[in-house]
Amino acid sequence: MLSGALLVCAALGCSGGSQAARARAVADSARLAAADTPTIVATDAPDTGADTAGQSVTATVHVEDTSRVRAVGMEQFGRLSPLADSIANQMTFLATFQTVFVAASRARRVLLDIGRVDAKLNGHARHAAYLEAATQLSPVRVGDRFRLHGPWGGDDAVVTGFDQWHGRIVATLAVPPNVDSLARGKATLVAIAERADSAMPPVIDSCAHRDSADTATLARATVVRDSLMLMLQGDTARLPPGVLKGRRLAASLVYGCFGSAHVLLFVNAGAEANMYTREFTVLVDTTGRVIPLRVNDVRFRIHQALQAGALDVDGDGVDDVAAIGRSELTGGTVVLRLDLAKRRLTYVMSGFAWESF
Repeated sequence: MLSGALLVCAALGCSGGSQAARARAVADSARLAAADTPTIVATDAPDTGADTAGQSVTATVHVEDTSRVRAVGMEQFGRLSPLADSIANQMTFLATFQTVFVAASRARRVLLDIGRVDAKLNGHARHAAYLEAATQLSPVRVGDRFRLHGPWGGDDAVVTGFDQWHGRIVATLAVPPNVDSLARGKATLVAIAERADSAMPPVIDSCAHRDSADTATLARATVVRDSLMLMLQGDTARLPPGVLKGRRLAASLVYGCFGSAHVLLFVNAGAEANMYTREFTVLVDTTGRVIPLRVNDVRFRIHQALQAGALDVDGDGVDDVAAIGRSELTGGTVVLRLDLAKRRLTYVMSGFAWESF
């Protein structure tokens, strides 16, 4: 760089000179500066094996990708009509990297929960603006393919559009006839939906214990339920006196293939909008043995098993559970994975939440 500066000074005499001389000096200086400056590795340059070159490529690609994403986002948002823009400010989607969602039957359709909307959507114009915003901004696109894991087994589903359901942003799904038939039934259908790159053949679940348990097992489960209810009813040590009057006790069970057990039982108590809660969760096997379970739910404290709540979400041959989860001033549908070896239920995903009830 110093030699370039000296050349400029010499050509100009450091004090004037003709215009042609100045132009030639500037051009020579630029060429020398380019020769003295370290070369920046291009994004399409071959791999030299040097760490610094790899870092330069990575940094360049990152900057380009970030700029492109920002430009696409601004352009996308700029295309919204004023009303859709206003409604978009009150819409919250799940993360763009989310791969697992909750699908459930609502109004005889299978819907995919992808976020929350707080705007009022009464009237055709506002609903149309909402659909415009959802189509433009949703991390899920029309035509995206998902693999559904439900009580029947596994099948593919494709996103066909968007709608809203009691404050939730939902995607509508095209599903096979057998899944559509289940969605039109009385029992709520819940499934885990995973993003899929390609079509996969349907899978039929072979569990034969989801309708009911044998008489002896069911009688044993009833005795266990009553015993746990009595324990909760007598457990008042940690509750303030004013809370006892509004405390609610509840029990629910679900039939399924839980290893040697065919019944899973939730027994719980909640008070003060579920500020105070306690829950017992157990399996009852075919011999009458009671197997206590620990529930690791990151969102909800107590649970109510859905009627058709047994489903195998990971294909391990052991049923998992879909339930209504509740916590302080919140609730929603949650799927819990059963780990028989560790005797626990673990949170998989939740959806169709509400903020008060």
